[in-house]
Amino acid sequence: MEASVELTIRPARPEDGEAMHRVFLSAIRAIGDSYYNRDQRDAWEEAVKPDSWATRILEFAFIVAEVDGEVVGFASWSETMLEHIYVEGGCGRRGIGTKLIRRVLENFHDREIGLVASNNAAKFYARHGFVEEERLVKQLGPVLVDCIRMKRPIV
Repeated sequence: MEASVELTIRPARPEDGEAMHRVFLSAIRAIGDSYYNRDQRDAWEEAVKPDSWATRILEFAFIVAEVDGEVVGFASWSETMLEHIYVEGGCGRRGIGTKLIRRVLENFHDREIGLVASNNAAKFYARHGFVEEERLVKQLGPVLVDCIRMKRPIV
């Protein structure tokens, strides 16, 4: 995908679940070993069932990013938390994540928002005004995964 290709951001629909799971898996698989080892990435993948996205769309606000009708990224949020931002592994560093987070942050101009970031995403979130609050360890099945609780103060 070229950086100049036009990106469409729209509300997610339950039928986007399969494409969102594909993006999720692609994003996890693209994470380098310097952030998470193979066992950690496998546990992360296994923690999210393919058919869970249609239900998640009903629980959170979701948007998807499309190029030529194909979902290449998505984001979701609740009242106080940014829940997900994933961009297809082959589409990283092309502004898709930035466009998604900017759209999400439009909903939080008058209030604070928190998130739990993966180690590989912490610098991305810091560029968008999030600050580290604490280091955490999540257990995904038998595997421990480091992550970072962050917040973005009211701006």
